Amino acid sequence: MKKINHLLIALLLSLAGISNAQISILSSGINSYNVTPQSIVQINVMNNDAETMVFLESKIFNSANELLLNLKTQPFLLRKGMNSLSGFKFQFSNVDYSSSKQAEYIKNTHTLPSGKYNACYTLIQLGGEPGDEYCIDLESDISSFLTLISPMDKDTIDTPNPMLVWTHSEPFNLLAPGEYFRMLVTDLLSDQSTEAGVITNTPLFMKNYMTSHQLLYPYDAKELQPGKHYAWQVQKISNGIIIAKSEAWEFVLAKEKVKSDMKYVRLKKSLDPGYYYAENNKVFFVFDEEYTSDKIQCSIYDDRMKEIKPTTKTDSENPKIDLKEFGFNKFCIDLNDLKIKSGFYTLSIKNSKNETFLLRFLAP
Repeated sequence: MKKINHLLIALLLSLAGISNAQISILSSGINSYNVTPQSIVQINVMNNDAETMVFLESKIFNSANELLLNLKTQPFLLRKGMNSLSGFKFQFSNVDYSSSKQAEYIKNTHTLPSGKYNACYTLIQLGGEPGDEYCIDLESDISSFLTLISPMDKDTIDTPNPMLVWTHSEPFNLLAPGEYFRMLVTDLLSDQSTEAGVITNTPLFMKNYMTSHQLLYPYDAKELQPGKHYAWQVQKISNGIIIAKSEAWEFVLAKEKVKSDMKYVRLKKSLDPGYYYAENNKVFFVFDEEYTSDKIQCSIYDDRMKEIKPTTKTDSENPKIDLKEFGFNKFCIDLNDLKIKSGFYTLSIKNSKNETFLLRFLAP
């Protein structure tokens, strides 16, 4: 008798397994740009058993397996054979969005933010145990972008600490747990492509968990060298894997220009519309004389014709402008001794004959 009971139980369990296998979810029509309770439950079901009352439960998870949406339909009739639920007007017993920013975005826009997701369906017979379960992976990249802005590709920059600017499609708060943006800067070898550079070279600078679309290359990072080429890129990381990335762009730090002194300008007996630019804060000039003067009077006036007095390290009551001679009638004045502001000035030179020579110049 006990043996018969054991056989009966085994048979019933086997029949239950067969019964559960009679209803199968075959496919789902969900897409990332149309996510509503009605669109989610558009599935195809094969029922090899008699018609029965069922309800459908569906859940959507993000890449961190965080539940974003959980919904359940009211019971509906599942006929024998193929059942296409497309266009079926379901009634829902519950539609629950989680409190995350991603779930709020889906609820308001009916769109999945860019990233990877998982949708799972379960058919449950009325008054019975859960039946067939069907899961599908989703990836959303609708209208998503990840773009570098500045410096432009192949651009030449003039500062070793450039502002690196980029942008992307969705707000930062839509990132799932385990997702973040990374910026990296690496040097480039001769004839190396930017893509190869960011893949194979050790980064000079890397910033994880970016929360802003602009970043000043840090002063404490490895210093960029004049004349060298660099590559940079922004990547989207999910659970340690790169799931999206911008193009890799190249920039070069300009070589330092050596400022050369501007020699020489000729002083005249009257001013003209032109002016002399005092490169390196020095004025080099020459004035015409038949002989070298023993006594030269030098004065500088601002744009209001107020005379500029030089500073001095001595107690001299009448400090004079330091006039250095470089050959026949050639002279130099170092404006750093005057501590003057940037602007236009007039240089006046009088020789031993009391002849006046003038020059209008711009102090940087």
